[in-house]
Amino acid sequence: MLLLLAVDATPAPGIKSALNLPLHTVQIPTSNEFNGFMHIVNVTIGSNNQTVPLEFDLGSAVIWVNPDCQQCEKQTKARCEQFPRYNVMTSKTSKLLDKSFNRTYGGYAAAGVYFTDDIKIGSVTVKQQQIGLAAETSNFSMGLWGSGQGTDLGYPTVVQSLSAQGQINSAAFSLDLRPVKSTGSLTFGGIDTKKYRCDLGRVPFQNFTQQYYIHINGVGQTPPGKQPISYPASIWNPENNTEGTRVFIDSGVPYNYLPQYVFAAIGKDYPRAKEQFNEHGVPKFVVPCEAPTTGTIDLTFGSKTVKIPYQDMVVNEYGTCYLGFALAPPGFYILGMPFLRGAYVVFDNENREVWIGESDDCGSDVVPIGKGKDAVPIVAGCGCQASNYNLPVYAAPSATASVP
Repeated sequence: MLLLLAVDATPAPGIKSALNLPLHTVQIPTSNEFNGFMHIVNVTIGSNNQTVPLEFDLGSAVIWVNPDCQQCEKQTKARCEQFPRYNVMTSKTSKLLDKSFNRTYGGYAAAGVYFTDDIKIGSVTVKQQQIGLAAETSNFSMGLWGSGQGTDLGYPTVVQSLSAQGQINSAAFSLDLRPVKSTGSLTFGGIDTKKYRCDLGRVPFQNFTQQYYIHINGVGQTPPGKQPISYPASIWNPENNTEGTRVFIDSGVPYNYLPQYVFAAIGKDYPRAKEQFNEHGVPKFVVPCEAPTTGTIDLTFGSKTVKIPYQDMVVNEYGTCYLGFALAPPGFYILGMPFLRGAYVVFDNENREVWIGESDDCGSDVVPIGKGKDAVPIVAGCGCQASNYNLPVYAAPSATASVP
């Protein structure tokens, strides 16, 4: 069960306290719960500081609270009833709006009305953020923090509100989810240069209402003790798109969904993977729960190749472990939690760019994201020197920096 400590001022391991963060940055921890199937953030709402847990979701853009626990699946109903709920009537800063929301999420749904209230994120307060108050939901055990683009909302998202109210320089945030059973972080207006390996690659994302769509330009695998395998474009780019295979990044799905033939090739080359079919004839690969300590799945975006460790690609479902890939309908490809556990990703909404690198951990040193073009600073991360860069913006952080 998620333990909520709303009044505890001690930062989670690897998270900067507010007093040690640079100006115009905000950082909060993310909790990796239920064998990595959910990533949770705590948000404090209203004049009376009501703290509620929300599932963090990159594939949608609406924040809403108070799921209908009676409509939960049997195994999650009790958990839903234990979580704190927001009471709009007890907050002196809340305002109910004459607007409704209705959102679907695959086999899930939520509907209700909008309200505005002050929300506290880390050390800062966002004034009068628009949020959904659910009246009907299906299969949700907690509310949702949608952090997608939100170009169809008609009101600002949280990161846009933080920027507009002067709390951060621009509408950008970085995500470091970390492996299962680890504490991750969500940094608004900054990047933590001690949480990625060497450098980040810049990739444009498409103008879309909710999701962050980018293109994959290569797929490979490096098995333990063997030479890297590079899969032919014919199997990872079956639509033969000149820009590459279009995927969107989503923290709300437990698998990576890729084309059929590259899914099969990855499973074939992964050590001791065995193909298994469910009652509907859909295949997945069963793998040992203890992954090899070496070995990576290699994904290329533009000129940047990100090597995700095998350990991050294992999905544990009630004691049976699967390789973190599943089949997708043609043209509907997703990089989900297994990818995000091994990656460090920056979402620059104003320049419509994603910066991607390999997750690492050599301390903590948060650097602000600026304004305008090239707002994301180019800073050497773990195991890399600033001299490797053609366009250094900041000097490489000291190797002796520590987390308070």
